[in-house]
Amino acid sequence: MAAGWWLADPSREEIARRIREQAREIERLKREKAEIERERDQLRDERGRLERERDRLRDELETARRAAKRQAAPFSKGAPTPTPRRPGRKLGRAYGPRVWRPVPAHIDAVVEVLPPAACPTCGGAVGTERVDVQYQADLPPVRPQVTAFQIHVGRCRRCGRRVHGRDRRQTSTATGVTTHKYRRALDPLPAGIGERAVSKSSVSRRFVALTSAQLTTWLAQSL
Repeated sequence: MAAGWWLADPSREEIARRIREQAREIERLKREKAEIERERDQLRDERGRLERERDRLRDELETARRAAKRQAAPFSKGAPTPTPRRPGRKLGRAYGPRVWRPVPAHIDAVVEVLPPAACPTCGGAVGTERVDVQYQADLPPVRPQVTAFQIHVGRCRRCGRRVHGRDRRQTSTATGVTTHKYRRALDPLPAGIGERAVSKSSVSRRFVALTSAQLTTWLAQSL
């Protein structure tokens, strides 16, 4: 008996199973194809958007370059409006609220400003038709007010401390030590030596000493 190999015919169940597997594979491939096509469309749209953005930026760059070359030209706000509005105030009710400057409460002086006797154009006689009023407000000159406080200085008869009064309108307590008291701040000079022979350093030392003493006195006072 001769030996041989042969393939058995598939059964109906096997054929149905293979058909179902092939159908599932076809559906999977269809879904992948649809996904690839959707991604391709998205990439195409993104490419179109980037190209439009590139063109816009290129136009703006070109506009900026042209504007930089003509610096003396007036600033351009773009294309003119096809239907521009009429300049100035509107007529009728659209004009808005009408406001005039109020008349001053008081008038210090009145000046009559007469027209010229002859017309400056043709030399004819000029007659007055009406009188217009113009108000002009000027600030008066500011004059500083100087107050002299005569501060009465006393001394306590018990402790010998010097005291002086103070008014609420005073803005400073700087009294007693000033540059015009240099002469009294110096030590007595020998006879025959004028004041010009005193060195400035000596004057400065005496003035600083008096200032320090006066400040100590002020700080010790009760305000």
